[in-house]
Amino acid sequence: MAVKRAQVRRPEISKRFGLSGNPAVLFIGRLAPEKNLDVLLKAWQHVQEALPRAELLIVGEGPDAERLRRSARVMGLTSVRWAGWLQPDEIPDALAVSDCFVLPSRDEPFGVVVTEAMAAGLPVVVSDHVGAAEDLVANGRTGFVFPVDDELALKDILITLLGAPDLLASIGAEARRAVSHWNYDMAVANFISSVRRVWRTP
Repeated sequence: MAVKRAQVRRPEISKRFGLSGNPAVLFIGRLAPEKNLDVLLKAWQHVQEALPRAELLIVGEGPDAERLRRSARVMGLTSVRWAGWLQPDEIPDALAVSDCFVLPSRDEPFGVVVTEAMAAGLPVVVSDHVGAAEDLVANGRTGFVFPVDDELALKDILITLLGAPDLLASIGAEARRAVSHWNYDMAVANFISSVRRVWRTP
């Protein structure tokens, strides 16, 4: 409900984040090496060239924050907005003004933020090192999975999504439906099932 209320106020909230209301990609997480923001910034160079109106909103702080901001400036990424750390009750605002969520992590055991983005009706784009990819992300239906560190694969996905509003809407709606049935009990059951398959126990 918080996201829906925020969507009504999208122009106002977009302005607060420095967004213009154009198609926006969202990252939420700690700005640290394991989150692999470098590959997102490299991919965004291509996105910015192909879709100059698109914007990237980065939410979070961490040990890599200043280095990443400096890299973005050197790369000429004028369409990147840095929101810094947000209170939990501000996250729905960031979700509401975004059209797609990306998590390029090198090491992400699950990624609860993926479920939050899907519940908000956003297509999710995650690396194949994000644990939630196997349980929740169906390629072309609820989002896309790309090989970790493959900036060209990531940029292709983002350009395709941002250039097709109808595709964004349909995948976002399917993502919301898919995650509405998800819970931690289901995740535990899937984990146990996977372990049993690996070890071939009854």
